[in-house]
Amino acid sequence: MKKSVLIAILNQGSINSFLANNIYSWIFNSPYYCRLYYPSARPISNNRAKIVQEFLKEKWDYLLMIDGD
Repeated sequence: MKKSVLIAILNQGSINSFLANNIYSWIFNSPYYCRLYYPSARPISNNRAKIVQEFLKEKWDYLLMIDGD
């Protein structure tokens, strides 16, 4: 069974297209089962909590959280 990765990108309305294209390319070529998750609630601290809840609820193997800074 493939390992799973939840890729969460903290989003406040704009995602760099270069970043988005590279992530899609990485997912396409990845040996892992991947899911992209773009929470966009405000304030951003709420998104971090939602990401962790989603990660634990669905029992993902790995979490990759990408932030703007």
